[in-house]
Amino acid sequence: MLTIFLPPFPFRGVEAPYLWVFYKFLHESEEALHFLMSPSYLQSTQYFVDAQRWEVEASSCDHLGYSSPSEGVLAKHHFSHFDDNVFTQLMESSGNNPILAFKRLLTERIPFLEKAIKAMLFSPGREKPDAIVSCLNCPSLEAVAEASGVPVIHIELGPLRAPNYRWTAYFDFSGVNGNTEAESRFQKVASTFGDQPTTVEKLREFFIACDYDFTPSTPDRSVGVPLQVEDDSNLIAYSNGYDNNSLIAYARHLEKEDLLIRAHPNSQFAPKTTDSEIDDSANSIEFIGKCREIITINSSVGLEALLFERKVTALGDNSFAFINQATSEQDKVNRLGFYLFSYLIPFDAAFSPSYIRFRLQNPSELEILKWHMKTYGYDSEECTSLAEIIHDRTTQHIMEKIAQLRAHMAEEIATLTAANQRILSEHQQALAEQQQTLAEQQHALAEQMSEEIATLTAANQRILSEHQQALAEQQQTLAEQQHTLAEQQQVLAEQHLSDEIATLTATNQRILSEHQEALAEQQVTLAEQQQALAEQQHALTEQRALVEENQQLLEQNQKLLEEQEDLARNNALIVEQYERNIRDEQARLATILSSSSWKVTKPLRYSRRVAATLLRSASTCARQAKRIFSTIKSDPKVLLRLIRHINEHGLKATLKRSTQTIEVNFVASTGGIKLSKQTTTYILTTKHCIFVAELIKRNLEKAGFPASLIFEAPATGFESSLHFVICPQIFTSLPGTYIAFQMEQSVSSRWFEESYLRTLENSYAIFDYSTLNVQFLQDKGLSLKQVYYTPISYIPDYATTAPVAKEYDILFYGDANNERRQKYLAALKSKYKTKVISNIFGKTLYNEIAKAKLIVNIHYYEGALLETTRIYECLSKDALIVSESSSDIEEHNNLQNIVDFTKIGDIDEMMAHVDYWLADDARREQKIALNREALRAAPDEFEYYFQRFLLATDHIDFDTFYDIAGHNIEFKTDYVCLGLPESTERRKDFEKDNKTGFQYFPGLRHSAGWIGCGLSYKFILRKAYEQKFKNITVCEDDVEFLDGWKARFDQIHEHLESQQKDWDIFSGLIANLHADTNIRAIEKFDEFELIHIDKMTSTVLNTYNASVFPKVIKWDENFRDPYKNTIDRFIENQSNIDVITTAPFLVGHKEELMSTLWGFQNSQYTDMIAASTLLLQEKVSAFKDPDAEPSGKAPVQP
Repeated sequence: MLTIFLPPFPFRGVEAPYLWVFYKFLHESEEALHFLMSPSYLQSTQYFVDAQRWEVEASSCDHLGYSSPSEGVLAKHHFSHFDDNVFTQLMESSGNNPILAFKRLLTERIPFLEKAIKAMLFSPGREKPDAIVSCLNCPSLEAVAEASGVPVIHIELGPLRAPNYRWTAYFDFSGVNGNTEAESRFQKVASTFGDQPTTVEKLREFFIACDYDFTPSTPDRSVGVPLQVEDDSNLIAYSNGYDNNSLIAYARHLEKEDLLIRAHPNSQFAPKTTDSEIDDSANSIEFIGKCREIITINSSVGLEALLFERKVTALGDNSFAFINQATSEQDKVNRLGFYLFSYLIPFDAAFSPSYIRFRLQNPSELEILKWHMKTYGYDSEECTSLAEIIHDRTTQHIMEKIAQLRAHMAEEIATLTAANQRILSEHQQALAEQQQTLAEQQHALAEQMSEEIATLTAANQRILSEHQQALAEQQQTLAEQQHTLAEQQQVLAEQHLSDEIATLTATNQRILSEHQEALAEQQVTLAEQQQALAEQQHALTEQRALVEENQQLLEQNQKLLEEQEDLARNNALIVEQYERNIRDEQARLATILSSSSWKVTKPLRYSRRVAATLLRSASTCARQAKRIFSTIKSDPKVLLRLIRHINEHGLKATLKRSTQTIEVNFVASTGGIKLSKQTTTYILTTKHCIFVAELIKRNLEKAGFPASLIFEAPATGFESSLHFVICPQIFTSLPGTYIAFQMEQSVSSRWFEESYLRTLENSYAIFDYSTLNVQFLQDKGLSLKQVYYTPISYIPDYATTAPVAKEYDILFYGDANNERRQKYLAALKSKYKTKVISNIFGKTLYNEIAKAKLIVNIHYYEGALLETTRIYECLSKDALIVSESSSDIEEHNNLQNIVDFTKIGDIDEMMAHVDYWLADDARREQKIALNREALRAAPDEFEYYFQRFLLATDHIDFDTFYDIAGHNIEFKTDYVCLGLPESTERRKDFEKDNKTGFQYFPGLRHSAGWIGCGLSYKFILRKAYEQKFKNITVCEDDVEFLDGWKARFDQIHEHLESQQKDWDIFSGLIANLHADTNIRAIEKFDEFELIHIDKMTSTVLNTYNASVFPKVIKWDENFRDPYKNTIDRFIENQSNIDVITTAPFLVGHKEELMSTLWGFQNSQYTDMIAASTLLLQEKVSAFKDPDAEPSGKAPVQP
């Protein structure tokens, strides 16, 4: 039977102090147990509920995995109780000090306690226990057990706990917290850990159970001081005399500033101090992330900090102290892996009799580890070493996390798709309802207007008819009266009755006058009625126009509905593409996992690569989705162009091109914001980057843009204009529109958090001084269209003219708070007068540089990039530099004869080089003068690349660019390769195949790629014209050099020159032969056929004769029609161009690369090239045999 020792005494004023341990054993045990304890443990659950004990709260039961015991459960077990007199006697012998009594229980043998324990363990009729399990160290218990040959097992809640980690527990035959067997167990198996080393990152990923952001330790972070519960056994018995107050005093003695003190959440006291910051983190992981180092007595936070790769100082006794005694980084990882997987055990196993009996059988460490792994859910029966199990299972765990990430991404995509469909459906339904209502209103209005118009028209017609009828009757009456009057006048005349005639005439005239007046009034009334009718007709016309407008609105709404349906279809296409990408990745992962090489050859390399790819893919997908929806929102016509492209080229080709096309539109959307030559452009910079800011300022002014430096946000806020911002992550407030100059090194992830990447992504453009960084930013999902390579360069006339007396042998400036640099500096200080400075800038810094004979440059990281800002700043101040080499030294051949480089990490070699330069002042001054001369004669790379950016963004034209920066390029051969330095992978691939000695030309750029391509060719041929080349061969960096191409190429050139015939271009490959191309002639020599044609479309590899230089130089970059004015189309459209090619073509086109011109996979050219080859062969056949039937096939159009 197993005996469980539960501390019986209420040292902290709480009875049944280990109640949760008691309940946990009752819950987990499948066999009867014997408990040594006080009677207080057996009080009812309701009693503890009334006492508000945390152990019986539902949340605690769920968290620790037990329930309140029933009477039936209690009846299974056996209980022995300590007499209350034992505690009374212990207190009296300890001066009634409960904490001292507790300490004595933990550290001393107490005779009367041993007597009581022995009486309970070996009472008459009780069998000898198989083992005793205790949750604390008790020398009295251990002495009784040892005398009787009974093992004692010490258990306790482990340092890694839910919910942030997997549950762990301590399980130790020697002691818990103090006097543990952790180190002795490791030493027995230490030699087996050399075969398959793992990493701290993999250990952390296995045990952590929450989302977290890993931040590496950096010198600017705090020193963390976690406090502990004042009456905890760790502090009372194993602290080596330290308590919380002396811990803080010790930390302040070592670190005067930057202390971050964290109170224990269960402490009764809260620290109050004005000298140090009090931590308010939500948990220990967040606290550790703020710190570069942890100083503790023996808190479990120390073990957590080791998992997060922090330096840890533990002042008290603890089980993980041996990890800090490692002799190397790998030894430290091995010790940590053993501690986590073998020494610590799964939490529930500590309370399981079956596990306890397993350990009593004295299993090997390998058997123990296999048990633990099986409990964690991983079978390791086939493994033969501890290192293999830890390595393979942590790798497997990472792969499972990757699978979970994929599943989560798929769920998120499905949720997003469903939400989009639901929103679209709701909008469509609302629009349909609005259209229905509008149609009904229009119909009702039309009916009402028709009725009113008909009524009005009928009334008007009736009134008009009545008036016209009355008028006709009056006119008829008048005519009859006039006729009667005439007859009367004739009679009177005959009777010579003149008086009567006169009277009658006057009467008739009066009557006639009255009738005429009445007729005039009726005509006026009729005119008024006619005017009213005209006004009514005008109103009717306006109402009809309103009906037509309503009808147009209805048509527009219908068109909007169709565009929304197009949007839905496009969203579906995008989601389908992402899902296809995920399926492809899953298939690739399955292939890797099932391969024999995965099992044989250290899978860590592959798992890390796959994990990094997936994380980059997730980030990239998120950024691309943002660009897609932003572009569609700002320009709905994109959808119509997409539909047209699908109709012309098919869905597959459209999907391949759509992401890059939208990306281009997104980046170019800032094109409306420009620098102004009438207002000042501001450069926001940190003071340590003044040199870079000065480079920008000078080059802006060369192009006619006034510029000024600022070091913080103006009190009135930033101007609305475009700014340059150097090190944008440093500033809490940024301008609305800015160009970011990224100055961090990608070899360290110190700054590259998601917030910084968003800052870069939101910029107008991103400058970076290193091509390694440029590739890193693209891997992080930032757009190639947004990133501009901008290397740092020398500034002439930056040095102080007045000589300054030398005060130091050596100057180092920068952050010296780094172990690596301190080793160098300690060696230098031991022999030379050495000055170390930091956090000084501008003139103060330059005065110090002038006082030093030599500047030394020492890397912060072992694999650091070359610190070109510091290098060129010092060179511009006429300083001589001794520097470590760097991981990217091949990018800085121009500095090899300027800076004195030494091997990375070789302090002795640096000392020897310093000796050489300090030994002879004249030699040193001569070298400085030679450096100054060489730097002034060298190309100004910053000038070239900065003006290249201004050209790319239409701030300057080509002629201005060429006048300012054209002198920095000189061709030393007539073989030139065109590429973009930002496309780093393409350049590496080209240089691998460059056996001919092509000179690499960093091509010009534009927001529209084809314009940048044309500008590059215009520059190359203008430069060739100025250098009086007879011809120049230009290839692009995705050319595929076929076997034997150079020998054939040389033969063709020799033949062309020997014939002394006029020719313009030799084309090694025509990607898209125009259907109207005419063959002018075919020459035969040796095994070649030279085909003379009048058109060509391709620039993969061409030789341009001097005759064509003036024509290409006339290419107009302002004519921006990509279907008519790409550089090859422009050349093709020139009259009397003699193009020569061969069949088959001389070179090929690499399919696996991305096109920097169009932004799609070059594999799309394959069909076009094949069709062009076929068409050329048909035209050759037709030229040779005009009577042959043509096949009728046409080339694939781009």
